[in-house]
Amino acid sequence: MNKLFLLCRKIHRIFLFLTIPSGAVLIVSGLFLKYPGEVIRYLGFIDLVAVRDLHRNLAPLFAIILLVMMLTGSLMYFFPWLNKKFVDKNARDQNLS
Repeated sequence: MNKLFLLCRKIHRIFLFLTIPSGAVLIVSGLFLKYPGEVIRYLGFIDLVAVRDLHRNLAPLFAIILLVMMLTGSLMYFFPWLNKKFVDKNARDQNLS
């Protein structure tokens, strides 16, 4: 069980470092898409079609990254309870033998 916890922690940490830059790109591109008038006025060199494509293509990847983080985080959160339940059950089974 401890190997599973360590694997989940490692995966969770790797995906955390993927979440930060992809989330930042989604935030900036989302703001550009929400306020296109200001972007055209002050940042006329930015192509809003390319920004929309970037935002649309990055969003599913970001959702998958968050899903993996949620699953591994949930396993780590419930690990003490699961470990206690399974270790106690195995200890009782060994004592009965």
